Amino acid sequence: MTSGVHITEEYAQQADELVRLLSDSSAEVVSWRPDPSRWSLLEIAGHLADAELIASVRIRRIITQDRPNLYGYDQEKWATRLGYWRQEIEDVALIFTTLRRANANLLSQLAYQDWNLAGYHDEEGTTSLYQLIEGYIAHTSKHLNQMRALMAEFARQCNAQAQLSSSSPAAEVESMASGAQLYGLALLAGLTIVAVGFFMQSVPILSIGGVISTLSLILLMLVLLRK
Repeated sequence: MTSGVHITEEYAQQADELVRLLSDSSAEVVSWRPDPSRWSLLEIAGHLADAELIASVRIRRIITQDRPNLYGYDQEKWATRLGYWRQEIEDVALIFTTLRRANANLLSQLAYQDWNLAGYHDEEGTTSLYQLIEGYIAHTSKHLNQMRALMAEFARQCNAQAQLSSSSPAAEVESMASGAQLYGLALLAGLTIVAVGFFMQSVPILSIGGVISTLSLILLMLVLLRK
């Protein structure tokens, strides 16, 4: 079954996608929740692992039983009662990838007609094995995209905090101190030029030194007044 082969490969590749995504995640972002109503990366990964556990049972029941019941479950209650936020991300990722690869290996051995075997879902009705795997691919893809969006949101927040820190009062004081030091040095240089022009009796040098000194003094006073 060409389509069966294709869908099995797509199904298996999502295990590698999760591993790649988590390998780019810091420890901070894994447990970060943007608000109390949304899951963290860890909780999303925990949900995917348990969903794949359910998939393992459903796949085997469809293959071995005549139109078995494919019972649903309350994913929010599972996340809360099973404490997804307390799990280790490495363990969760290992559970998902191991189950997904094992399921994909089983599916790759099926005959053409086996993909038409079906079960009955209490919410979705009669569901063939092919439809079941299509649904799990779409479900996993949705959550992988959710994880990527969460990582991007975390990065934006970190960048915003960094910019805020750089414009903090301490940073501003440091900037003003640097400016005062620079204008102080310029004032000293201008006065030195004035002294040289005075001893050389050179009006042009005196003029240049006077301009530099005056501008430096004005800028220095402005910086000091800002404090």
